[in-house]
Amino acid sequence: MNSFLVKHLPSLIQSNFPMKNVSHAFAYGSAVFKQKGNEELKENNKLMIDMIFTVDNSYEFHKLNLKQNPSHYSFLMRCLGPNVISIVQERFGANIYYNTKIQLKEEDNKYFPYDFKYGIINKKDLLIDLLQWNTLYVSGRLQKPTFTIFSNYDLEIEEAQFKNLEFAFFTSLKIYLQKKKNEIDPSLQIMKLNLFDLFVLITSLSYKGDVRMKIKGAENKDKVTNIVETNYKHFITLYQPIIKQYNITINENEIIEINKELIELIETFQLPKCIENEMKENNDIEMAIENVVKKSSFTQTLKGILTAGITKSIWYAFEKVKKGIKSNMKK
Repeated sequence: MNSFLVKHLPSLIQSNFPMKNVSHAFAYGSAVFKQKGNEELKENNKLMIDMIFTVDNSYEFHKLNLKQNPSHYSFLMRCLGPNVISIVQERFGANIYYNTKIQLKEEDNKYFPYDFKYGIINKKDLLIDLLQWNTLYVSGRLQKPTFTIFSNYDLEIEEAQFKNLEFAFFTSLKIYLQKKKNEIDPSLQIMKLNLFDLFVLITSLSYKGDVRMKIKGAENKDKVTNIVETNYKHFITLYQPIIKQYNITINENEIIEINKELIELIETFQLPKCIENEMKENNDIEMAIENVVKKSSFTQTLKGILTAGITKSIWYAFEKVKKGIKSNMKK
């Protein structure tokens, strides 16, 4: 984790945003957590810091933020005002509104040495995504290590996030079980899975169907593995409460021993509501997840063009492709 950002982000955010409505804020992505292939960009502070703010009232947040930070919004959205911005946020895409390529000032009035991209999501929409996976957009980001910038320790959010991690853990085990069931020893009823490989499965969930992964060069083709490889200890910390609660056996070689009892638990574990609904037509978990992610990522991408403006959208797309090409060239 980037220790410089851990030290400075909390005060920076408190001084640059109207926090009255914010119940939780976190940072994620390769600027905050190491990611293999992006070392050169990180050293030169060329990685953008991604953040998401959970708010109790979208309209009130945007009203205050438009007064405090009007330059964060595109010209069109400034003209349309907080009511329209809130409607665009909550009714389209993944129920989140992003401002991108933002510069923030420190207390000495100097610009912070990183650019920012921050999203706003209403608490009610966050809870639905965490508990039902209706978009797997913000819930997917919270299935990977994140840095909490600010929190008022909302119990509803904490409980929903724990459920989100449970879903990610057991959905990945279900996928693994479906693929490997023929390999189970019929007499011992036991399977083995490397913890690292489980974390790769978990990380891959929210990238299935993501339009960015379909565009050649837009993302490092080994992105999922790289995320886990450089943040393995953070993944252990994140999922340790799940492992402990269900008494899952992990041996000294960090191998999960999937015995008969655990197999029964995995098979009977209920999937998120939206994934189960998608599986009514096709009893394929991965296809169901892909359908959910495809819809939300595509509509959110289109919404980003409207909210960020043409110039920033072109710049952001160019930077993503450039970063992906650089990462892939290092193979």
